[in-house]
Amino acid sequence: MTKSAVGDCRGAVSGGGLAAVGGPVMDWRRIRVDVQTDRPYSLIAQLRPDWPLDSLRFKFGFREYHSTIQQCHRVIYVIASAFEKKQYCTAAFLDETQAFDRVWHEGLLWKLKRILPFTYYLILKSFLTDRFFRVGHKSATSSCYRAKAEVPQGSIAGPFLYNIHTSDIPTHPSTFLASYADDKAILSVHTDPSNAALHLQQHLDALEIWHKKWRIKVNPNKSKHVTFTLRKGSCPRVYVNRIILPTADVVRYLGLRIDKRLTWNPHTRLKRLEVKEDLGCYNDY
Repeated sequence: MTKSAVGDCRGAVSGGGLAAVGGPVMDWRRIRVDVQTDRPYSLIAQLRPDWPLDSLRFKFGFREYHSTIQQCHRVIYVIASAFEKKQYCTAAFLDETQAFDRVWHEGLLWKLKRILPFTYYLILKSFLTDRFFRVGHKSATSSCYRAKAEVPQGSIAGPFLYNIHTSDIPTHPSTFLASYADDKAILSVHTDPSNAALHLQQHLDALEIWHKKWRIKVNPNKSKHVTFTLRKGSCPRVYVNRIILPTADVVRYLGLRIDKRLTWNPHTRLKRLEVKEDLGCYNDY
């Protein structure tokens, strides 16, 4: 059984047929292999996708007990705590362009080699290399091209590989990082709005260097900068890639619409409209 293909050329496997990825995942140190029946690719399904990330509290998504609910609670708690202490909470919500499709294979393999046993590194290397794609429209198809980036979406190994690729994202001692897959939020809290913006900008500068190193692209025009506070005024603006982030009073994060006063009016208004539309559909019947 070979890798899943797009057209008849995507996912060509170096070294012959390998079993497809699937099934539950566990620690590689507890794996028992029957060399008579197990094929190399079936072992990927036994890798526990959050094992190298256990110490990263800010890394959520594709991990047990690290769902959107827990991440939203963390972000709202930071904002609400700033309100109680009459502080400024300035935040940048970053939009990563085609996050899963731009995972740099060579950089990912370098990280995998550092944390996995060599045997499993070779299996994952085979999984990533010699992958091809082509574009089809109606009866026309393009030539095949080698995929130098991306992790296969819809596979068991895909989320594991993406988490590894972004596991060394830089942090800052004076900011709060909330990372859920490709959704990144950075919050900085301080009584002085200038200091809050300064700490946020320092973290964004470190992220800019990291993005360039690992070939991750951020779209500053789709990213948002919000100042959460009950006090008058706002924090100075911040920038990414020398482009000032657009400021907003409301930002959408993991399905929530969070306004700068934390009133929840934009979110509840949207949900009421959605309920009315659903009820209208039922009334038509």
